[in-house]
Order: sequence, then structure tokens, then C-alpha cells
Amino acid sequence: MDSYDIVGVLGRGAFGVVELVRDFNLKKLVVMKTIHIKSISTEDVKEAIKETQILQMLNHPNIIRYYNSFQNNQSFHIIMEYATHGTLENFVYKCSLSSNHIVQNCVLNIFSQLTTAVDYLHKIKIIHRDINPMNILLTGSQGTVVKLGDFGASHILTSDKVVNGNYCTPCYMSPEQCCGKYLRLKSDIWQIGCVLYYLITMKHPFYGQSLADTVSSIMEGVLHPSVNFNYYDNDIIKLLYELLNRDPTSRPNASAILSHPFILPYILNGNCHWFKSNRRVLK
Repeated sequence: MDSYDIVGVLGRGAFGVVELVRDFNLKKLVVMKTIHIKSISTEDVKEAIKETQILQMLNHPNIIRYYNSFQNNQSFHIIMEYATHGTLENFVYKCSLSSNHIVQNCVLNIFSQLTTAVDYLHKIKIIHRDINPMNILLTGSQGTVVKLGDFGASHILTSDKVVNGNYCTPCYMSPEQCCGKYLRLKSDIWQIGCVLYYLITMKHPFYGQSLADTVSSIMEGVLHPSVNFNYYDNDIIKLLYELLNRDPTSRPNASAILSHPFILPYILNGNCHWFKSNRRVLK
């Protein structure tokens, strides 16, 4: 721990804390995720170790970078890249304070980068299982770079399907998660569809007064009411409904999404220079 100086707390959970720290070896700010081993089961410890194993496999510009992990004083620590502009959840909230929509270019920039990260994961047979606005981060000098993070629920596929498990934010669960079916890569596609819906409407896609109500709305396909699609091209709305198809076999895969004529230019351009129109929101 002598190599790190704690700057502040970014978040707390039942079994640990996420802190912003200064890494004296790397000479920059990083994130330290600390898991209190004595507070969790042996199985949960194995899951934490599995997360580091997955992180070490990953090398992609739209995925949070892993630096190191170690154990001391009954705590397990994971050192990761610091995203300087916070979560997508916070970005959308700030946008909602000054406007009733996010400009289409900005929406497609975020979505295309997220989909690129998911496409990379799926090609190496990793399912994320918990894609939601709190796990999507913004970084770079102007906050224009999207980073997918939090691989605590992720799983390496040894076949086409993975054991069921509700490891995600309730309103982002896929129908197959809700009813306890085996999960495939298309569960992640449902979740990025939920993120696209959130970017377009600034509302979470499925809502209920209780978990049971939320699950019911997902299973019935009842989206959050009072939304306005008028600011977006019909092709984008059509894609949205394809991603939120309750039949996973009917959802497009990530590679197919990236080949859409209105998504492809954002991939080819690489830089999302027009994201600067929202620079004041990111400050």
C-alpha cells in the first residue's frame, strides 16, 4: 500500500469500497477497488479473483484498463484506470437539467463506442451481464471516450450459454434473466438496447414500484411511459426495438450493429469531435 495515496472515496458497497488513489509507480491517478475478504464467502472471493483474471485478458480502448491486484490485511485490491468524467448515469442526469434530449450525434457516439467494446468481448467469448449507465464511464480530455467497466458479473463462455444469474441492475435485466433461463451473448445486446433507450429518452427503460413490477414490465415489453422519439431518425428507433426484442435469437449481434449505415461512420471516424457540443455538461 506504500505505493498508493488515497485521494478520495468514489463509492461504497456492502463488501468494500472504491477509491481514487495516486499511484506513485504509474505517476497518475487510478481507481482502487477494495473487497473485504473477511466479510464475504469463499465463493465471492473466487468471483473477485475471476474478475481480475478477466480484466487481465482485456485490451481495448473502450474498456477500463487493469493495472494490478494484490491482497493485504484481509482485503483484496484491484487497481484500474480512472475515468476522469464519471459515469454515463451522471452525464445523462446533467444533460436532463438543461435539455429535454441529447443530440443524436452524441447518442450515436456513445452507443457506437459501447457496442465496439461489447463486440470485442463477444469475439473472445466473454459475456458482461451487467451493462448499465453506472458501469459505463467517460474519460479523455473532453470526456469523449467511452469506457465499459465493472466486470464483477462477467463470465467466460465455454459453450454458447452460461449459467443463469441475476447479476445486474433490475431494470436492465433481459427477459431471459428474469425467468432464469441460460444466458447467451444476446443478453448483453438487450442491455445495450436499454442503454440506447436511456440515451434517447433520458429515462430508464422499464419501471416498477417493486422488483416484481419491474420484472413484469420487462417480460411484457412495457417500456417507460411518456417518452419522445421525435428528435431521432426512424432508423435509430427501428434498431432500438430490434435490440429490445424479447426473443434473443431475433436480436442482432454486436458486429451486425456496427455495420449499420448510420453507426458505421462513427466507427470509421474514431474521434467523436462533435461530442464537444456537450462539453459544458461534462465539466
